Amino acid sequence: RGGSTKSCGCLAREASKLRCGPKSSRWNHDWTEEERVASRNRRNYPGFISWRNDILKRNNYTCQLTNRKGNLVVHHIESWTGNEDLRVVVSNGITMLESVHTLFHSLYGYGENTRSQLEEFKIKYVDEIAKLN
Repeated sequence: RGGSTKSCGCLAREASKLRCGPKSSRWNHDWTEEERVASRNRRNYPGFISWRNDILKRNNYTCQLTNRKGNLVVHHIESWTGNEDLRVVVSNGITMLESVHTLFHSLYGYGENTRSQLEEFKIKYVDEIAKLN
């Protein structure tokens, strides 16, 4: 009625289909259904919450790349996928500002991330990281 609506709602439904499932840019075609369920239920994984909390406390609730406090994410250094034995090992986690974490994954993708990628990221993108808050 006000003239601001561009669609009956079907456009939004179509767009949401591109953000999840096999059409998503983050979809990993190599995963089994069991791995997909485990990923969706990550917070229910035994020890995940205490792992996350232990890392936040160890890092004094500070981003380890910018030395700033803020909206933090705990990042798996060696990825969750394919490293089941490291999923809740405290030495396999680092705190990052959410914006730094987003930049990391936009550059290196999701899934099979490694310690060497993180080290490269810290050196190669130091200027971009410093600009983020």
